[in-house]
Amino acid sequence: MKRNRNRTFLRGEEALRGIDPVSGSIILPELTQLVYSGAGEQEDWNFGFMDDIFPVVSTGKPLVLVPTRFGEYLVRVDTHRGPHADIHEFFSKYSSSPLRLERYTAAGLADDDELQYADPWNVAQDAAMLARDLVMIDRAVTARDLITNTANYGYHLAIGAGQGFNLSSGFSLLEVITVAAQAIRSATGVPRSALRLALLGQNAIDGVLLDYQFLQRRIYAQGVNSPTYEDIKNYLRVAEVVGHAPIYRNSVNDATPTEMFPAGAAVLMYPGNQAVLPRGGMLWARRFTVGGIGGALKPYRIDRRTSTAYAWQLHDGFHFFNTGAAALITSPFQPS
Repeated sequence: MKRNRNRTFLRGEEALRGIDPVSGSIILPELTQLVYSGAGEQEDWNFGFMDDIFPVVSTGKPLVLVPTRFGEYLVRVDTHRGPHADIHEFFSKYSSSPLRLERYTAAGLADDDELQYADPWNVAQDAAMLARDLVMIDRAVTARDLITNTANYGYHLAIGAGQGFNLSSGFSLLEVITVAAQAIRSATGVPRSALRLALLGQNAIDGVLLDYQFLQRRIYAQGVNSPTYEDIKNYLRVAEVVGHAPIYRNSVNDATPTEMFPAGAAVLMYPGNQAVLPRGGMLWARRFTVGGIGGALKPYRIDRRTSTAYAWQLHDGFHFFNTGAAALITSPFQPS
């Protein structure tokens, strides 16, 4: 999947607008914008999946109180009034959880000789972009660990050998999603039509797009056209289906990249409104950040390396509002 390149610029502007004057005073807006404008699309398949799983909420400080309400807006209250009768009043009940956002920083180095002779390669910009990539990949791996933690879900199904969606003897995708959607509806009241299905890892994408029952029905009805995410969305009657196959390396010397979700994971969730905190906790999770998704720091000199360091920094933290608002399905594709 490819994202609209303009989204990169919007994220840069969000970062510039949201920098806290105290904790973010050393962020350089010009260099930050330079990094965003040249970042391209290479990051989408590595850590872009976090946007679909954990919508970002920008804060102004690294220590925040996250409010959780208890669904008062769903409570039925008799509001009928007779002549001269009092207005019915209702108190909101809520709690709050402290969330301390941690600081994450990495720096890319540009040697003096490279800066002088590497024309037309912009070494300084590349070093700053590398720093941003390193920070974001690190945060993506943390997000991966949270996503695969079954304690963060109200419903979990681990598919075993011979039970893959792609096998004639395996589980039915439609039936499994129906059970998962029912579990979410029972816990939150959110209807199936408001849920998002995120496919993480190539095995999850293949397992769902190659669902045996869906393909058999499609072959009889439409021939052998390859199914799309839109087809699966309509088939499952959910709001959206997205897919990501993120990778990373543990070292620049790794011969091959590492898949973040090698067995595949399908997450059915209620993401809620992208920008608004929940009313009554009727959503799954959020990623809180200071100043969007970070910014470039002032470059600093390292004489013993005859280099200039270009650093990228962000503060973030993850918060789960209602684990009942999501379901996890692991290993949906099985070879046999």
